[in-house]
Amino acid sequence: MRLIEHKIRLISLKRLIYAAVMLFITCCIFYYIPFFDVVWPAKITDPTTIVELYQNDIACVELTVDTLYYSGYDYMENGKVTGSYYYNLYNGTCIYFLLSNAQCNNRQDILTKIPIKARLESGGKLLSSLIQKMSADLNWTPQGLSAVSSHIIINAMDYLLVKNIALLIATLLVFSVSLLVLIKMICYMAYPILHPACFRLRHYGPIKEQIKLAEFELGQEPILKKGIFTITEHFLIASSKIQLYLLPLDKIVWVYKHSSLHRLSFKHVHITYTLRVIAKKKLKLVASMQPKEDVDAVIDHISAYCPDALINYSRENEQLARVRQQL
Repeated sequence: MRLIEHKIRLISLKRLIYAAVMLFITCCIFYYIPFFDVVWPAKITDPTTIVELYQNDIACVELTVDTLYYSGYDYMENGKVTGSYYYNLYNGTCIYFLLSNAQCNNRQDILTKIPIKARLESGGKLLSSLIQKMSADLNWTPQGLSAVSSHIIINAMDYLLVKNIALLIATLLVFSVSLLVLIKMICYMAYPILHPACFRLRHYGPIKEQIKLAEFELGQEPILKKGIFTITEHFLIASSKIQLYLLPLDKIVWVYKHSSLHRLSFKHVHITYTLRVIAKKKLKLVASMQPKEDVDAVIDHISAYCPDALINYSRENEQLARVRQQL
């Protein structure tokens, strides 16, 4: 059985599923958040068309309003006034606007020539409450005022252009990366030799010959098997659920470890180790969050059977490794 190809396909399948999930999430975000409507809102001159626009799923509009009248009622969030309701009559229909404090200009009774970029929203309970209060002020019945009122609000407070653009960029970035990962994983599953674990070996000679040798040695009794690490006669292999590394032992330049503290509670601290193996042609193996005994076993074996390898971290070893890994 081709163990390396099977492992590559298994790892790629898992990452493909993760990428597919992220693509689904980003597609849902694109579907439910009208990014492009926000960036390029529909320009209108007649506010009475907002009902038709709303029914046609056009969420954002841009317009200049000649005159707006303060309703006397404000919009509050967390106990603070963050906006105010204004209105005007268009062809016998009362249309309501929710403007931010900056647009209200100290809540002037009359605003003129107001440029607005806004979302179209169903008024819901807030609009019903506003109509009831305004009808009482006007000595009118709520039913009468509701009958001549548009139930779509032009909400300039929730337009949030900068935040929507930032979210759009972030979503596009996640979508692009996820799509790229998805395509790469499909390629790796179809052609395992393209996986970095295999493709990096091109620096040391024909890839297929090296993989064939590694497959043969994996089929034999390993020299060392500790956790995710396997050492055969010619290779150091690190194989976990999400990663695969293959390095020829005779190409190893430097090996060292460093620890990481993970605080589980105020009284309990868990320590894991990261193994770093530097090879010629600037190739490396990095295995994080490993038990100390596994990492030590690998370092001890390399120290004993790879006499040219630098062992443990020091400034001198770092400088020597920089020179040797170029070879």
